[in-house]
Amino acid sequence: MDQSYVHQLLQTLSRDELEGLGQFLSCAYFNQGVNQGKVLQLFELLCKGEPLPEKEDAYALVFPGQPWVAGKLDKLMSELSGLVRKFLLTERYFAAGNSFSQSLDWAVITRERGLTARYPQNIQKLERQLEDHPRESVDYYFRHFQLAYEKYDVQSVNNRFRGDLYIPQTVASLDAYYLACRLELLNLLSLQQKLTSVEAPAHLSLSFKDFLPEETWSHHVLLSIAAKIHDQLNTDAPSAEAVMEILALLQQHEQRIAPPTLQHFFAYLRSLCTLLIQQGNMSFAPVLHDIQRDNLERGHLFHEGKLSPSAYLSVVKTAVAIGKCEWALDFIETYRDRILSEEDKQSYYAYNKALCLFELKRYQEALDTLPQSFSDLMYLLQCRRLELKLYFELDSPLLPYKIDAHKMYISRASKKIISDETRELESGFINLLLQISQCPPGDEAKITRIIQRIQEKKLIVERSWLLEKAGALK
Repeated sequence: MDQSYVHQLLQTLSRDELEGLGQFLSCAYFNQGVNQGKVLQLFELLCKGEPLPEKEDAYALVFPGQPWVAGKLDKLMSELSGLVRKFLLTERYFAAGNSFSQSLDWAVITRERGLTARYPQNIQKLERQLEDHPRESVDYYFRHFQLAYEKYDVQSVNNRFRGDLYIPQTVASLDAYYLACRLELLNLLSLQQKLTSVEAPAHLSLSFKDFLPEETWSHHVLLSIAAKIHDQLNTDAPSAEAVMEILALLQQHEQRIAPPTLQHFFAYLRSLCTLLIQQGNMSFAPVLHDIQRDNLERGHLFHEGKLSPSAYLSVVKTAVAIGKCEWALDFIETYRDRILSEEDKQSYYAYNKALCLFELKRYQEALDTLPQSFSDLMYLLQCRRLELKLYFELDSPLLPYKIDAHKMYISRASKKIISDETRELESGFINLLLQISQCPPGDEAKITRIIQRIQEKKLIVERSWLLEKAGALK
């Protein structure tokens, strides 16, 4: 019973939804037929919150005193599942966020039922809805297209032989909706292609400017900004000035773009800057820092008022990269209780603080601050690397033992825990750090070989720090 589809479906419902479903099932209009009472019994049985009985026992509870009939309980469960589906679809359709579709459908109903005096009023109400909530999004453009198509549909029925039948306006709204969708998907695809090996059909690379007139998109804020983001994601040489221009546009038109779309736009800019920084283009570090500070102030970095551990770390790393360690320390303290994690919250805070102290050359304080454990693997690996760097900077005799311990952990970790790429990254760092620590100062030939290995290594973490320490041996 607990593996049945209907039980799994019921487990996804909140307490309020279960209460509403109970009322829904009690209504003869929705729950019709001879099995109404049995469906309610089955629903109550599945929602008791106790270990569910075996199928035969459940049958005896729902059909007391009746002989076993194969498939009878299954049929009842299927009926209940269909009613749960109907309930959830009804809830979805009548949700407050779907009021435009409800109003449009009502306008169509009044038209089809011959209430011609009411129909124009309903259309005007729809137009006011769009005017009163002009926050641009893909859904916003879709609603404009839906309304335009309804106007065309009416004119095509009532005015077949003269006028433009509202076709130009409908096509223009369709173009805007299509382009909003296309740019949203293509921008996501472009970002994915920078992160992983994703191939796409050649026609997707065609510029929309070649087949859509400029007047279709240039006066729409969302389309104009999405197009600029698209250009930066697909150029061989993204411009820091262009990214800052997009940031200024987003700030300027913040009230004209729907919040989820606005957050997506900011996420594209942050991701692009991060990728370029990882590729060694540090000119984007100040840009990313400005975007992150702006997003902090405006709340665009938060999820339900909390910062994800990755966002928390990214803000700190970016600030540190441009020498703003004191600002980073203040940020760490300010938001330490707003990290989206209960299990590792203190460890996230401690690691980020240690990272700043390391950059400020307060090595012993940083070592004392480092957390001893992490359930988050990526944070754990970064924490152990920072520990090795601290022991190196402190010229600690414990460094070789710490290197051996980390090397052992990496070699013994299963592929389910650490990917081959991560293993190679960590192993490269460990081996090169060991070579640097064992290299006699002034041994030009050996130092040159180590530097060459660091430079030639395709997969390696902490490359710039390793190069700095190797160069210091000369």
